[in-house]
Amino acid sequence: MPIVETYYNISEKEERLSRLYKDGGNKTVFIVPSGLDKDAILHLISRRGSFFGARPVVWTWSDLYREVSQMSQRGPKRVIDPPDHDLIISYILSKFLEEEADLRKDLPEGVFHSGFSEVLGNNIRELLTEDITPEELRERLFNENGPPEASPGYILLRLYSDYLAYLKENDIADSAQIASLTGECLYSEASVKAVSDLTFVLVGFLTFTGSQSKLIKKLQKITKTIFLLPETGLDLLHDSIVQVGAEYRKRPKWNSKIFELKAGDFQMQFDAIARETALWAHGTGAFTALGAIDDFGDIGIMVTTQHLSLIENSLQRYKIPFN
Repeated sequence: MPIVETYYNISEKEERLSRLYKDGGNKTVFIVPSGLDKDAILHLISRRGSFFGARPVVWTWSDLYREVSQMSQRGPKRVIDPPDHDLIISYILSKFLEEEADLRKDLPEGVFHSGFSEVLGNNIRELLTEDITPEELRERLFNENGPPEASPGYILLRLYSDYLAYLKENDIADSAQIASLTGECLYSEASVKAVSDLTFVLVGFLTFTGSQSKLIKKLQKITKTIFLLPETGLDLLHDSIVQVGAEYRKRPKWNSKIFELKAGDFQMQFDAIARETALWAHGTGAFTALGAIDDFGDIGIMVTTQHLSLIENSLQRYKIPFN
């Protein structure tokens, strides 16, 4: 039974993180989503202080793979960078088109477009993160006869198989395989024995990929696992809390007020937000239905990167400070 604890703001778990480290020392391993999260977690574990001498063990998935592979005495594979991934995808696609010259006239037109290589690479990475093998892909998508030649399904299955074969032949790995490779290392008796002496604390994951979920289940059978996970307050979201603890059903109630503001297009939308925000700061306008604000520092606006310049332009127009 997993220990699942939730939070709305990670600072709520400062005391809990500190206590976990004090109780377990370096036998407690904190797992975070990315290297950018390491310093933030260390800051909380130290109760916003600093460490002299030994420091808490904070790993990413890549760190976990490296350590577990060494425990298994097989050593980690060289993990390729994204540019290498793109080059390999381009190579196997080019080779496929050369070898299947007789099929060229039947292949979908999009295969020959320059952007197809990127689309293919993204699809292959998605399959890897979900830990789906070519055999499983075939079973899920096609009948016993397999996909028709030159069909999109045939192309994906063939090139996915070719990509995996290339990685195996060259003894390298895609970063999307990290969780799957870690799970394979845990078949070693030596690594299982070493890992069973540790407590893993997974912090800050909103969701887990299919391969990460499989790895987590394997870790739960071997050693103690604790989850400190962000709470969205949304019952229907299949988030990390649901993924690791199906018995966790009681979600905190969401008491935030919601106000819908409609506009004709993106620019009008951001202008409307800025205008109503300016009015709100003066105690008037539609947003007053949400309550009062003391100053603009009480407000946060979330937009996609591609629309960042639009909202900045609108805020500047209404003389609203932002950073």
